[in-house]
Amino acid sequence: MRRTVGLLLSLSLLLAGSAPAAADEEAESEAASQKAASFSGTSNGGIQYAQGEEVEDGGIISIPGSAWGIALSEMSDPRLNGNLRIVLNQDFHGSQGRVWSLSTRIDNELGSWMGTGRGYLDQTRPVPHWSHQALYRGTGAYEGLTAIVFFDFERPSGYDYHGMVFPGDLPEVPEFPEPAE
Repeated sequence: MRRTVGLLLSLSLLLAGSAPAAADEEAESEAASQKAASFSGTSNGGIQYAQGEEVEDGGIISIPGSAWGIALSEMSDPRLNGNLRIVLNQDFHGSQGRVWSLSTRIDNELGSWMGTGRGYLDQTRPVPHWSHQALYRGTGAYEGLTAIVFFDFERPSGYDYHGMVFPGDLPEVPEFPEPAE
């Protein structure tokens, strides 16, 4: 009986001592998840799962609603690992390349990032080069965070990513001053 009481007392003291430590670790982890951090990463491209219908107007071919999926697993900031989905509205400008607007989302087990962006394809290089940027707002564990992500893609190497996660929003866009007369 004494051993049982002593064992229970020791176990309860051990657990009581570890509870604040576990709570402190959780609080530190949560605080770290809300800090600003630069990041980079790569992926091997993606899978196109929808293609809009081509529309030609004045020599420009538009394709609304193309959709892509990409698995992000090699980001230096794990908050951005997950399943990336992109929906594009594209305009083709002949041999020069194309431009697009996009809606995008990254999902993982802790939350989501939802955003919009712009980009272009430069077809004048020896290897076509895709480049775009997107601004994301976090949800779930990422609530209150913003991420700005720059994507570069050059076949056959895949995508390179870089950017920054930070609390709050970007600064407001300033008004451009009127020129002095």
